[in-house]
Amino acid sequence: MAVVVWRLIGLNFTARPNTPYWIERDGRVCDVDALGWKLGVRPDMDHAVARWHYPQGTAIPWDSHRFTEIEANLRTWLRQRMERFEQASPWGGWWEWPALRFKQFEQQMAEIIPNWALQINAGVASNLLLAKAALALGEAWSLSLWSGPGFQAWILPPSQEAQWYPQIPLSLVEGISKEAIRQCNLRGWKTIGQVPISFRQKFLLKLKSEDTASQRSPETIYVQYHWELAAEGGFVEVLTRLATQITEELQRRAVGFQRLEVTWRGPWTPVRHQREWPMATGEPGKVLLRVLDFLKSPPPGPPEAIEILASGLVAWGSEQLQWGFFRPSGGDKVGKQRSDVRMGINRREAMLQFWDPWRFSPSADLNGKKGFK
Repeated sequence: MAVVVWRLIGLNFTARPNTPYWIERDGRVCDVDALGWKLGVRPDMDHAVARWHYPQGTAIPWDSHRFTEIEANLRTWLRQRMERFEQASPWGGWWEWPALRFKQFEQQMAEIIPNWALQINAGVASNLLLAKAALALGEAWSLSLWSGPGFQAWILPPSQEAQWYPQIPLSLVEGISKEAIRQCNLRGWKTIGQVPISFRQKFLLKLKSEDTASQRSPETIYVQYHWELAAEGGFVEVLTRLATQITEELQRRAVGFQRLEVTWRGPWTPVRHQREWPMATGEPGKVLLRVLDFLKSPPPGPPEAIEILASGLVAWGSEQLQWGFFRPSGGDKVGKQRSDVRMGINRREAMLQFWDPWRFSPSADLNGKKGFK
């Protein structure tokens, strides 16, 4: 089984300008046209660096609505051809293909280029982590290269995996927090091979040369839980906790989600279940129900870990989003009004719920007067 991690560049999105450009989000490059790519502009590049490479280019702010159509087309294409896949954003994801050959890969890329993208870079290996490393470091490692019109893919064959696996940077490993990486770096551990085996359980979360969690991007929300002891928590309790974490992140980003992927991990092959809903939601109750719905497909045995990936994020205000019981962070009066009506709270009750005389201490100064004692 081959896992392909790919990066699409120069997407043919809605209303693409005829002038030089790159797409930018939070001050970093998401996508760039063909000329900018030739001049050295790369994904995740800082705005100032991109401007230096491509002074004639214009930075276009990220807008998810521009890419709705092309993302839907890519998902349809993947769903019709691939056994398993995850397209976490319009620009990147991963997919599996049994015994991938160059001619097959070339034919697949010809269906994408130039209809939907101008350039595709990819890494191919036997599992997701190694495929990510092949994409990021294939040129530096001098891996075998498949190339053709508009695409190039670095190939990491199984015979070379043991050689390159210890040299994978910790920054490419899913599930490691920034703090854990910082602690490892302070000890001089920057790659997998530099981390002592006794510490890998703590810092790398049972890192092995195995299938890892789906590739994630800023367009996804990822939470996980590891059972250290069998009695630490039941499925419902753990899933409820993870649903709460997802809800908090949805509120922080002011978005809802449409897709969930749950991965159960244990002493068996990782078990994944995916589900997609026609409407996005960020309402705590609906988030919990969607997460708990995966209990209909329990793991084959006692799990060691569970991972949940929420994707298909939709911004508040979109017609695709179901309103929830919380108000967007920025103050959406319409959303608040709908929320209060659904909960049966009128305007007076909504105002009075913020008045609490017991907040004031005995020494509080109320309108210039001493508080009660």
